[in-house]
Amino acid sequence: MAFEVRKFNQFVVLIVTSVFVSTKLSVGFPHLVHHPDEQDGLFEGDIILMPDQISGLKNLVNNKAQLWPNKTLYYDYTDNEFSIEQKHQIESAIQDLRHNTCVQFVRKSATTPSGITYINFRNLGLGCASTVGYHPIGVGLDMFLGGLRCHTHGTIQHELLHSLGFWHEHTRPDRDKHVDIQWSNIIPGREFNFKKRDISDTQYEGMPYDYGSVMHYRAQAFSKDRISPTIVPFNKEASILMGQRIRFSNVDIAKLNRLYSCPTGIYYLGDNLVDQESVTGNLYFNFKKLNSTNPDELEQIVAKGIENLNELSDE
Repeated sequence: MAFEVRKFNQFVVLIVTSVFVSTKLSVGFPHLVHHPDEQDGLFEGDIILMPDQISGLKNLVNNKAQLWPNKTLYYDYTDNEFSIEQKHQIESAIQDLRHNTCVQFVRKSATTPSGITYINFRNLGLGCASTVGYHPIGVGLDMFLGGLRCHTHGTIQHELLHSLGFWHEHTRPDRDKHVDIQWSNIIPGREFNFKKRDISDTQYEGMPYDYGSVMHYRAQAFSKDRISPTIVPFNKEASILMGQRIRFSNVDIAKLNRLYSCPTGIYYLGDNLVDQESVTGNLYFNFKKLNSTNPDELEQIVAKGIENLNELSDE
């Protein structure tokens, strides 16, 4: 087991390296190839905790200091770690977010002021990992996208939403009204990945529980036999949505827009999701709205929506 310890000013961050991931894979964790956000050595499978977060975890960042200043997330790539195609996939996921939120994503350049905190994309190991929220360290916060499964549209957005301040949906304090955690099916010693946030330490903006969130665990996450469910939704129709990594849901975007006080975009109003720009109004993962429960058809529907967004951005 190998770790890399990095010191950022007063912060010390423990980062799992590719050596750790490769070792785990070689001794019986091939599920990481297919589910790279379920790493054994990270909090909830893909979260790199900063020291100030360990004692007080929140579902959404309610401390404004942990939101990206000026609604702007800077980012860059580590030289020679990504192919042109891989960078295109990351940029496509970012562009999709740009069209649905007021948060700005700015590539770091020679003209970027010094001392700026930014997300530094890394292509190491076989897993995905990110920090949660903004941390004023003045250098790059590594986001790991190692392996093919980490380069998909929805998985990239999953990690970006972590960076913007989101935790996993299944840890919300109200989750017991919507899902049943099968504790006996969880890998022994990994129960902490399912710990529910205390309601006094949580701000999730009054949004409905979202089975189709790109931040939700799959039903078999951290299952000790990889088959038995660890999360069972009370609404059985929602099973197909849990753990989807195709694209953010409308509730994800509504939550993000409220968190960053965006003046336009998608918002949650009672039982309705309203898209003021009419860009993706009919393309969201609300199981009540789907005409099909076929996962292949669902993926085609969303892929077409992404294609339409890309065409719009080119005009």
